[in-house]
Amino acid sequence: MKSVNSSKALLSSGLIMAAGMLLGRAAGFVREIILAKYFGVSESADIAVLMLTLPDLLIALFIGGATNIVLIPLFQETKKESQFSSFVFFSLLIFFCFAILSLGLSLLTLDIVQWLAPGLNPDSQSTASELFRWVLIAVPLTALASVSRAYLQSSQRFATTSMENLFYNFAVIAGIALLTPQWGLK
Repeated sequence: MKSVNSSKALLSSGLIMAAGMLLGRAAGFVREIILAKYFGVSESADIAVLMLTLPDLLIALFIGGATNIVLIPLFQETKKESQFSSFVFFSLLIFFCFAILSLGLSLLTLDIVQWLAPGLNPDSQSTASELFRWVLIAVPLTALASVSRAYLQSSQRFATTSMENLFYNFAVIAGIALLTPQWGLK
């Protein structure tokens, strides 16, 4: 009987994760359609895609799945009374490490943009460099999301973690809808 219940729980968790990931991917597809509508094929579109990609790239390079591999078992092995304090400790540690990384990278934004987007003209590279400084604010927050995801998954709250891409893409879509009229785009 216990095997049947654990199989149902596993199936249920898997379906929740799959549904959340599917919704997130669908929202990403809508995001790309909206970007194409507002920016078309242009240097502005290239800059927008670069800015949307950089925080994820940095997190993938420097954390990858390490938070899941290390923190989920750690949170699960920690006594219930200490789990939240462990979560706070690792959140602060990761946040400050990535804040320092972001500050360091903010000094090199033009070099990074020239390396990642050599086809942009110098004016566009300069614009992208300034935007990259703003995008770097998202890097420590994205790193915090990794710790939060590990904490939630250790507590078997899969629905919330599976909706991460959906929330992100809705935020990007809202930002485009709110900011593009200010930039004079149609």
